Amino acid sequence: MRGYHFHITCVDSTAELIDEMCDQAREVTYATMLRNCEELVEFAVDLGYYRRGPGLTLRRDWGVSFHKSRYAGQPCYYFVWSGIEHVWLAADCDWDAVHARERETRRESFSLRAEDHVGKRLPVEPASCGDVP
Repeated sequence: MRGYHFHITCVDSTAELIDEMCDQAREVTYATMLRNCEELVEFAVDLGYYRRGPGLTLRRDWGVSFHKSRYAGQPCYYFVWSGIEHVWLAADCDWDAVHARERETRRESFSLRAEDHVGKRLPVEPASCGDVP
């Protein structure tokens, strides 16, 4: 049984965690990722790839890259497809630490966005009602 399971995409994570993961990544082969990641082929089929045969497979797509790194401090594998990182974590990783780090970075991200708007009012355009007074 393969030891890594799909966890998250960059869309559902935070920029901080994804940037950290990408900064320390090393590229691996499709075969390495397939050997370690549970249900990779099924995941690829769900993205529209052929399982095998004459059509485009995940393995033969020149626009996809495969990587090994750390996500939220835990070992991971991920592939980049259409600019989206798809992350697999080890089944025996410290899930409490992962979820705590995800919550922390989401809270920090939200706080930073909120600080950008504190005390600012959005410009309000007067409604245009034509000839109606």
